[in-house]
Amino acid sequence: MTSFIYVQIGLLAFYIVLVCILEKDIKLFNPIILMPIVYFVEYGASSLYMVLDPSNFWGFDFYSLPIINKGLLFINGVFLFFILGYYSVNYNKHIKSFTAKLINKIPDINNYTIQIKNLTLLLIILLIVGWIARILVIKTGGYYHTESGDINAVRQSASYTFYSQYIAMGSLFPIVALALIFSEWLKSNKKQYLFISFVFLLLEVAYALPSGSKERILLPLAIILFLYSLKKKLPIIPLILFVVLFMFFVFPFVGIYRSIVLSGNMIKDLQLVSFFYCRLFGHIQTSLNGIFYSIFGERFNYSIIVSTIVERTPLVCDFKYGYTYVIFLISLIPRILWPGKPGIADFANDFGRDYGFISPVDYTTSVDMTWVGEMFINFGWFGVIVGFFYGLFYRTIYDYFMRNRKLSPLAVILYVFTLYYMLRGGMFAAQFGGLLKLYIVIFIIFSPFLQKTDNKSVSK
Repeated sequence: MTSFIYVQIGLLAFYIVLVCILEKDIKLFNPIILMPIVYFVEYGASSLYMVLDPSNFWGFDFYSLPIINKGLLFINGVFLFFILGYYSVNYNKHIKSFTAKLINKIPDINNYTIQIKNLTLLLIILLIVGWIARILVIKTGGYYHTESGDINAVRQSASYTFYSQYIAMGSLFPIVALALIFSEWLKSNKKQYLFISFVFLLLEVAYALPSGSKERILLPLAIILFLYSLKKKLPIIPLILFVVLFMFFVFPFVGIYRSIVLSGNMIKDLQLVSFFYCRLFGHIQTSLNGIFYSIFGERFNYSIIVSTIVERTPLVCDFKYGYTYVIFLISLIPRILWPGKPGIADFANDFGRDYGFISPVDYTTSVDMTWVGEMFINFGWFGVIVGFFYGLFYRTIYDYFMRNRKLSPLAVILYVFTLYYMLRGGMFAAQFGGLLKLYIVIFIIFSPFLQKTDNKSVSK
């Protein structure tokens, strides 16, 4: 049993090698390069960690080697079909013709660019609107992301749920401003743009750290890395620094935030967390074990989630037969028009309680079933076929943005956000519903500053 698990983990690692062989030019901003790496971390590395150090997992009644083995079989099948779907335009002329016609029917975003003379005004608008939204997030109690929310000193207001998606969308504007100014530096190499980008990035990290949310820190850092890769294609040193920073600072530091009782005073809470973080490395071996468990045993252990889904579906709940994908259409309807519409977070909470990942009386925590688990919950073992359509979908997105192999500043900003959402790998409705809303907001706020372009290169 263990030997077969090692073989399946090795197969997940082989996918990384396979796509590097299939791709003539390795580019970090190409989803087929990043996907197998992220996939291995989430499913391969986490499975390996559980096999090598099972002592942390025997307490879970859904942990056993046969269950992990069965889950890995489905996980491998999904990604194999994903690769087949991604490269289907290369070996099937009908699929190639269909995607080409589809792409040509969508207006080319590279035909529009941002008027550089209005850059300062646009940045000011993004920052003012964004930080007002962030103040509202803090005031309404939606800022903290902790595991001790029931005793959090700052509680969510009754109206926060109703307006949360709009406030949260507005709070992303400073990250859009960061992407905009950094892309201008990539284009012009003006040092003042790089300095402003650095200041904006520091502000993003400073805002995100006390929240207890790793993703709020991950998003701006990932956006900068993706943008830089559009110029350097394979930025090895920045990538290594990015991984080290996350493993040894972001994960343990933010993890402490999520485990303590917050006072509501950000300065005092920051001092307390900093104190515990410094003490964390008093015993280096124990600290490293704790960090690796936090990363591969908890946060990125999607293998145990999918394995549990494969083992317990349809015993726990019936197959959904595509319902979770239909929620995507529902998610696009504003809550102002439909106050009682089903929430994706509510669905994720039900999943977490039904499958035993959270307490049966916990009605606030959401558990991501992952895009792979969503396939099985909908269609069982036939769900591996959905992986093919995911691969084709991702390839179509990539070919749309890269149709001329050159990106305008507007296209660059939209693409890096798209790539981030593609790599997150959560429920389809949550990922792409949120992305589509972000598109709409960006277009609304950018529209007065857009102009037609002659398609000259701004980024390769």
